[in-house]
Amino acid sequence: MCKSTPYYCKYHDVFRANLSDTYHLEKQYGNISLSYAEIKVYGPVAKDTLTVGGIRIPDFAFVPANGFYQAPVDGILGLSFQEGSQGPSRATPNNNLIREPTFSLYIKK
Repeated sequence: MCKSTPYYCKYHDVFRANLSDTYHLEKQYGNISLSYAEIKVYGPVAKDTLTVGGIRIPDFAFVPANGFYQAPVDGILGLSFQEGSQGPSRATPNNNLIREPTFSLYIKK
């Protein structure tokens, strides 16, 4: 991505799939489009091992999105409606990694 869009990589942190031994594309889904507020992204469905706060979640599904250029953030990972989504807050209790869904909020002034 950084070769084709160096501007993006200059101002954002970027997921580098080539540095992961557990990353793989779920090719049967092709590319999907997602919208959140005014941010629209597209990309393939992939799986990788996600580690958050020392909790390891194997085969975590996500979209390594392309087309995030105008966004003031590096990505979106977090709260959503339960239907059609399984973020890390649901994946961890479902895999017995933590006892119950946990919520955390950080607001920077």
